[in-house]
Amino acid sequence: MGTLLSYEATFGAGPRIRLTNPAEYRWEHQLGDEDPVPEVWFYYSANRKAFEQELAESQPCFLYTTSQYFLQQINVEEYFDRLLAHLRLNAVRHTFDKARLANLGEILHIDIIAGTIKSLMLNGNFPRLGETEAAQLKHLCLLAYRIDDPAKLVQGAADNGTTLDALPKRWLDLLAIIAYARRQPDTLKLLLSYPAPTPKSTFDLLTAWVIMLRKSAPDTVFEHSRPVGRAKLCEIQLWTTILSSPGKWIHLPMTRDDYGLYHGLQRLLWLEEEPQLREHPDVEKFCRAFNDIGIAVTPRTLSGLLSLRPIQQAENTRGIKPCSFRLATMILECFPISRIAASESKNGVGNKLRPGSAATILLPITQWPKNNRDRLAVMRMLLDQGCDPNDMISNNMWERQSMSEASRKLGDTPLHQAAERGDDQMVKLLLEFGAKRDVKSGWRGDTPAQRATAHQRLGTAARIERG
Repeated sequence: MGTLLSYEATFGAGPRIRLTNPAEYRWEHQLGDEDPVPEVWFYYSANRKAFEQELAESQPCFLYTTSQYFLQQINVEEYFDRLLAHLRLNAVRHTFDKARLANLGEILHIDIIAGTIKSLMLNGNFPRLGETEAAQLKHLCLLAYRIDDPAKLVQGAADNGTTLDALPKRWLDLLAIIAYARRQPDTLKLLLSYPAPTPKSTFDLLTAWVIMLRKSAPDTVFEHSRPVGRAKLCEIQLWTTILSSPGKWIHLPMTRDDYGLYHGLQRLLWLEEEPQLREHPDVEKFCRAFNDIGIAVTPRTLSGLLSLRPIQQAENTRGIKPCSFRLATMILECFPISRIAASESKNGVGNKLRPGSAATILLPITQWPKNNRDRLAVMRMLLDQGCDPNDMISNNMWERQSMSEASRKLGDTPLHQAAERGDDQMVKLLLEFGAKRDVKSGWRGDTPAQRATAHQRLGTAARIERG
């Protein structure tokens, strides 16, 4: 295979490995010096040394097979032959087939199909395949890979003397992952109509890296398919199908680690770069799929949905764009404050948001244009649902430690910001819900009335003093 690798220390989302074909590739394929040669980037989070070792072994293992397929050195049939060989009875074992060297999460975000097959290999309860079963599974994998046609997949199973509902659940899991990797919504919907494997499906194991790269991957990152149209919208549509599947393929509760599926799905609702998507009907379907299975979003995600950009990233209010009252109503139906508060509590039944969370949601609303007629109605909904009008983002220790000088407004209450802008209607509403007139900013140490006076909002200052 020749030399595959050269390395880059960092790029965008993190460290990467660059894979290239050897020099002989040009000669074998009769390419000139100016003709492009396939290359691809792997993003990884920890195991570069393990990757180097696995590739250096030159064994037809998972990462090596993936690399050869990505670089067009083997075709899709050889790709599945090599991967599925790991599931055969008396299969040859390679150095990196051992569980202690599994690096399963890394393989999943580099190649979710190879990662799924590796997870089956490591599953001691997965029955090993005889020759007939291996041929049958390969046939179904190729059908799922090549065409988005549920009828042909059903017929393919029938040609092998079986039906989809009679297949082992882990086979269906693999076929569903292939349909997801290939962005084939019709086939995916059919496969997810069958009961999911327990206790986890492979979809439960997918990391935030998988979703982040699929929604915004540069062309140098290999994917099993490229999205038609907008990548993020395509990903939203696929995950709506997964979350709402009758076979219940997502098992709750989701783990909350920083790189897990929960945070990956949240990222699909961070729409600053594509603000037009916020009003798209498929985004509403995605939100309702979240709601239907009881997933709470984070305060940062809710803030971004309502105001497009959270206050932590919107210094001097740049980038904040109000949503409509209709959209805000839908968002708060799907992601009520009570559910966020419960998810933030240790025992899952708390009814108060953590310090800093209410301010994360409320402060951007105080920056909406004063001529926006919906701003008061949206603020009232949030206060009615239990957001504390006296909260400051700086009440959250982590936020306080990470604040820059330019973002010290995060030490303000919503009343401070409304007073600074001379927004008398917002001031009145906040006072109605118990905003304290004498609370001092964690930024300047001033009261809301003093802030208004400092900005020549004398009428606003007088209103606050009167209460």
